[in-house]
Amino acid sequence: CSGILQAARGDIVSFTLVETKTAAQLSVETTAATGLPATLFGFQYDISVYKVAYETVDYDGIAPTISTGLVAFPYNYPCPPPMCTYGHGLALKHTEAPSNANNTYGFICKGIAANGYIALAPDYIHMGPDASPGFQAFMHAATEAAATIDLVRATRTYCQNNGIAYNSQLFISGYSQGGHSSMATCKNIQENYPDEFTITAAMPGGGTFDLSGIAADSLASPTRTTGEPHAF
Repeated sequence: CSGILQAARGDIVSFTLVETKTAAQLSVETTAATGLPATLFGFQYDISVYKVAYETVDYDGIAPTISTGLVAFPYNYPCPPPMCTYGHGLALKHTEAPSNANNTYGFICKGIAANGYIALAPDYIHMGPDASPGFQAFMHAATEAAATIDLVRATRTYCQNNGIAYNSQLFISGYSQGGHSSMATCKNIQENYPDEFTITAAMPGGGTFDLSGIAADSLASPTRTTGEPHAF
């Protein structure tokens, strides 16, 4: 490790209650935020929402860094619920990270919980107001996966320490950049942690899964992939 301290992957730094919401309250708020009818979302369960800070690894895969995310639990679910991660799309500001709870990605996380999952939305490393300072790791597969996997670990630990039951099912989801991060998470689990995690289903949507390949082909072509000439 060349003298670099190894991160304690998934250790909890803080697990702080942000809010509790009834399914009805969440439906009203989501409708107000999106303009869509509450019936579209089908929220069934009241939820509790937590802002989480936890240990993960930086770009080198070794040095520790503190990442943040949002975790929401459903109330009155009739059996131990499954876990579902949600990888967020492009976020340019710390205030747009899921851990702020009342933005688009926070609402998505809360909506997943209100449908009967323990919902986990990582901010990714260096994203979110309480994360370790540094540059956001945009479309960086290794740290997207690490931030997601270590948030699952932190959440499992919190559940075990607080008597919160959950089942063995793990769903991995995300859209846009989150499609890329959820695919990276699946690949990382399959290659490195097949004995620790079993993925029940994965839903990586709308991601640019070969960003470098697409960019290289576009730059090497006399015209852009959209047919527009390069602006050299």
